Amino acid sequence: MNNLIYEPAGLLKRVIAFFIDYHLTLFLVCFFLLLDNPSGATDSWLFVLLVFWFWVFYLFLKDALFDGQSLGKKILGLKVVDFKDQTKPCNLIQSIKRNFV
Repeated sequence: MNNLIYEPAGLLKRVIAFFIDYHLTLFLVCFFLLLDNPSGATDSWLFVLLVFWFWVFYLFLKDALFDGQSLGKKILGLKVVDFKDQTKPCNLIQSIKRNFV
């Protein structure tokens, strides 16, 4: 018996949502780096590291934030839910595992 509340998303929607999220974070990283130094040459390595870690954390944790919907998923009507209890969004550990693979 199939007890799925949500149907799994197709590959194309997943790829498009990933590209939206990836490019959004890439834009934010570039924006913050340019705020640090408009000429593009960044002298503050600490700032660069903070921006880089923001990018990494967002890409790994985006499915556990915002009720299981990153911006890309929200635009495409997708949602990441807990595997065992589909009434709940995925948690931080699940988000890290699914984005690490």
